Amino acid sequence: MSILGEHPQKITEKSLSYLLSLTRLDIEGSSMTRLAALSVIHQLITIDPTGDVRTLFLTNGILEQVLMEFDFGFESEENSTFLEVSLNILWNLSKLAICPVQPLISEVVFRRLMLLFDSTSSFYTFSSQFTSTVKSLCENKHLVGHVSPCTISVRVKEDITKATRGMLRTVSNFPTEVHVCTLYDTNDPDNEIDLTAHLVSNKLAWPLDTKSKPNQQKEDESENAWKDVIVTEVISGPYFWAHIGIETIENMRKIQNLLLLEYSSGRLHQMSCVKGDLIVVAKERDGEVFLFRAEVLSRKPQEVRVWALDYGFVVDVAVDNVMNVYGTPNNLNLPPQIKLCSIQGVQAQPRDSLMVKLSGAILCNLTQKSIPAGDVILKLDGFETLQKFIEISPDQDTNTEVLKLITNLSYGERKRRKWLETDMIPVLLGKTMDQTNKLTLQNILYCLTNLIIRCDEARAKFYHSQGIDTILTVLITSQRNSSVSRAAIHLLKEKKSNHMKSEMDKLLQEMSDVRLKRGEIQYAIPEDRLSHNFSHDSREAIRPELADIGQHPPTKQQLLDMIEGRQSSDLDPVPINACAKTFDNKKYFIKDQIVDIQTDSLHELRPNKTLSTVSASLISTHVCGMLNNRKGGEIIFGLSTISKAEGLKASRDDRDEFRLGVDRMMTDKLSPPALHSLFDMEYHQVVEDNEDSERLIPIPDLYIIVIRIKPSKGSLYTMKRDNTSYIRFGSTTALLSMQDLRNLVILEEEDRYRSQIIELRHKLQEH
Repeated sequence: MSILGEHPQKITEKSLSYLLSLTRLDIEGSSMTRLAALSVIHQLITIDPTGDVRTLFLTNGILEQVLMEFDFGFESEENSTFLEVSLNILWNLSKLAICPVQPLISEVVFRRLMLLFDSTSSFYTFSSQFTSTVKSLCENKHLVGHVSPCTISVRVKEDITKATRGMLRTVSNFPTEVHVCTLYDTNDPDNEIDLTAHLVSNKLAWPLDTKSKPNQQKEDESENAWKDVIVTEVISGPYFWAHIGIETIENMRKIQNLLLLEYSSGRLHQMSCVKGDLIVVAKERDGEVFLFRAEVLSRKPQEVRVWALDYGFVVDVAVDNVMNVYGTPNNLNLPPQIKLCSIQGVQAQPRDSLMVKLSGAILCNLTQKSIPAGDVILKLDGFETLQKFIEISPDQDTNTEVLKLITNLSYGERKRRKWLETDMIPVLLGKTMDQTNKLTLQNILYCLTNLIIRCDEARAKFYHSQGIDTILTVLITSQRNSSVSRAAIHLLKEKKSNHMKSEMDKLLQEMSDVRLKRGEIQYAIPEDRLSHNFSHDSREAIRPELADIGQHPPTKQQLLDMIEGRQSSDLDPVPINACAKTFDNKKYFIKDQIVDIQTDSLHELRPNKTLSTVSASLISTHVCGMLNNRKGGEIIFGLSTISKAEGLKASRDDRDEFRLGVDRMMTDKLSPPALHSLFDMEYHQVVEDNEDSERLIPIPDLYIIVIRIKPSKGSLYTMKRDNTSYIRFGSTTALLSMQDLRNLVILEEEDRYRSQIIELRHKLQEH
């Protein structure tokens, strides 16, 4: 129940004025009072079924105060609660009808909301937990890294200046390059750590796909790019100082030994210094004297602030600890031995993804109600900001809300043509293959449909971005008649220009689940799918549908029948029948005999002599082809290309390990994973035929090994490494082309509407 009673819509003018006056306090120490007042207002408008309370607050100036608290919370992570409450109030206000909501449709509101999607804004930052994690994993450790130097940018200089509070701004030896590093901790062979993968998987940073950046300096792929790395000081976020390469590490040992020698022999003397001087610092640590070279940053009467040339840290030392560096051996006059470095493959993430989601929901509500709202976002260059966000964001729940917003913004020719100036179409196509959230994938398809409808230039861009192939792949790997498959089919139909549609296309269009009728608003999806709803509980995550492995369109059989030019049959795999004799009631092969098995559509002979020469990648390709050919087959090891039973050496341990390797191959290399019910393995002894004694003598550890693939129906299997599919044709395993997949879609549509099409054709002929 509300703290003001069961009927918050009856709030008195006095109570309203009091709450608003509390939000306007601007005296020292009033922030908590303002936050409390905003929280009460948020509670009141959340349980306002008629909208009267929200309208009352809006007409009495609540928007101005909310925007002030938005700015206050946006500036500092410490004040994020103010930002969250402000966004929740705006979200509740955005659900009002079109007339009272008009004050929200303005540049001052939209500019603030769009900041939450701008990855260059201060809302995107590396957290203190990120920095502490990097320190614990890297600092003072001997690591291995792939290192690529590049010229330091203005942005990096600004980040370093901010992290060090400007202390290094005047350093004379500040580097001109930053070394981008992919770091690995290999000290524990059983627990090697990829630093980038660790930070991303623990949601401390977003992944950064540097390969897709056109201006990114090309990585050095040579072996020389791999270096020994000792991290000496983590600055903040992804930046750190480090010794790179064995030569530098050896130089540091020499410098340390020389400093100790000079100090112990009494040749280092105390000296006075000024800003910019190069000195040696003698600082006691853990009962021992630690010596290092440094540059003076500032000077106080009894204290000197210095920057360690070979380590990167800044420290205050007593003037008594400052030693001269002049007159020392030449080896001590070497340049600084540290390099400025940055972690490869990470980028700052938003302070709170829920706030980004709320911002997207607010804009969704407003753009659904008002076409001019989209024009405001267009004027603020918001289309480019949203494209960039979708491109870099791995957060599928947040992306779903942003995709709904983009779908709303793609209504209207002017906006659609503005999207053409961006890379949104290829970005969305690239995102389709990364989605595990079916709702996100469905909204990507809705976006693409709206972007290409009634726009030949957009259709051309879709086509040249391999859009047809990409969406066909989505269709093949989705459940039949699911929301995703229906959205994909509708998108492929929309891809065709109106004047290119055949009579059958028009008939299918009439029968489509999603229709466009003359005289209606031309949304590419039903109007009720345009996004104006955010979860009633703004913190409730959208739950993805459960995956159903293997339940893909069954019309793959029709495709295969069409390709091979025959009707479907129940042909079973041909069993191995190598010889007429039996040995201990088991099938066996006689050494060097020619057997009646050859490489064909059901058999692949592999003449390997040892298991160590078996390639999992090659074998998995043949497995993929046999799973996709509807009949299965057998992969046989130990038979030569001329069908001679030569056998394959395999001890008991080898056979056990091979079985485990095949199990891993079926799950790690195929998508969907091949279930155990779809394959089995057999080991057949190779024997010698002793004609004198008419006895069969087993040859130790020599076998013919068979992987038997059982007939599979209803799934299209692909290779995880590159999302390609294969099929067994005759004696070869061939790549399943996209033309074959296109045929699959045609067959699916024909099968689905065959009776209706025939009936409609008869009616057309009668008329």
